Amino acid sequence: MRSFARELPAADRRPVLVFTHDAVVSLFLYVLLGWTEQELNAYLLDRVVGNATVTTLVADGGGWRVEAFADDAHLIAAGLPATEHPGAAHVTE
Repeated sequence: MRSFARELPAADRRPVLVFTHDAVVSLFLYVLLGWTEQELNAYLLDRVVGNATVTTLVADGGGWRVEAFADDAHLIAAGLPATEHPGAAHVTE
């Protein structure tokens, strides 16, 4: 992931499209945004990456930012549901 991220600036500012699973979306947030595990966990606590949703991360010159997370507008427009995998995360203290 980190070696892939190092190559992104060499993409000549062209969009890069990656099709992946939700766990890798989480890793992109962690690596590109430089979040701690606690920050990532807090962000994902009430957010789910549904199947076929779109997450957009944008390089803004000083780093990366989330432009869209688990966007399902294209599915809604097509009359399709954004399904989720059957596993569930549970936080216990």
